[in-house]
Amino acid sequence: MKTPVFQLFKGDTNLMGSMAPYFLGAGLTDEVGIQNDQLQVFLNDEGRRLPLPKEGDLLKPWAGYAETQVLPLGAFKVERYGLGWEPGGAEAMVMTARAVTYAGEVKAGGTMHFDDRSLADILGEVARSAGLSLAIDPQLAEVRIPYVLRWEASPIDFASRLAAEHGGIVKPGGEKLAVVRRGAGTDAAGTELPRIRVQRLGSSGWNVEGEPRPRFGKVAAAWQDPTSGRRKLAEKSAGSEGPTNNLIHPRATKAEAEAAAEARARELNTLTGSGFFVTEFDPAYSAGALVEASGFGEGIDGTWPSERISTSWEKGAPVLSTIDVTAKPEGGQGDG
Repeated sequence: MKTPVFQLFKGDTNLMGSMAPYFLGAGLTDEVGIQNDQLQVFLNDEGRRLPLPKEGDLLKPWAGYAETQVLPLGAFKVERYGLGWEPGGAEAMVMTARAVTYAGEVKAGGTMHFDDRSLADILGEVARSAGLSLAIDPQLAEVRIPYVLRWEASPIDFASRLAAEHGGIVKPGGEKLAVVRRGAGTDAAGTELPRIRVQRLGSSGWNVEGEPRPRFGKVAAAWQDPTSGRRKLAEKSAGSEGPTNNLIHPRATKAEAEAAAEARARELNTLTGSGFFVTEFDPAYSAGALVEASGFGEGIDGTWPSERISTSWEKGAPVLSTIDVTAKPEGGQGDG
């Protein structure tokens, strides 16, 4: 049996040295997209002896197993604390910290336009306006955009919308704005994330559901042909039988329309199935990685993109992660 390790650093100091006698547990949520990763630490505060945390304190959790490896899990700024007691329980403190504070420059409104620029150029400038650097998947970086307007939108909102139009997902964290391909199981460098393998035998829990959502055969996006002056449609298969899903806003070029239609088709496919798998925690797992399911049977066996990984630590208990998944962008649920 492996020995779980949970460490919590503030600067160079491991707080678990002084806090170990008070430690009740911790929870970490890692999500794709602009959802804010969260760390919570639960402490026994009998007699109200613990000092209050300070807003903005930077905490860096490390976790793993003494017999294998212990890895960093990110950096989180303290956002708030809670104090309380319930009959039958202990007086307790909970510290809540988040990977990004959605305030200041990252949420400040602004207006600017971009002419004939690559997606990397545009998002790089947007990231710098929020005090961040850009990391973007190479396949997305070179996409050319003839014209786009940021109208009274925050850097994070504008970047999220523009990336989504081309099949990308924006993830701010630390001092970077990362842009990855939706459902690809890769990081912002285009490198595959370590796959998560789950099996029915020995599973700690699982649930998968097909989503009764409208099925579409195609997605269509309009664009204006400058040669003929006519409005035309770019269409992409949505992988099912059914009506056409028409995008509302016209695009400036055929390439933009095709990219928008393909991105929407991939998004629709992810809505056809969802669920979760509960498995032993591994510090190498990251939200966005592909989950390989086997032994569950038809409709579940195959590959699922992960959307969220929630992990909890408690004294004397195994460390388990709940991995939320969606259907693959390229096909139905559990499609290998």
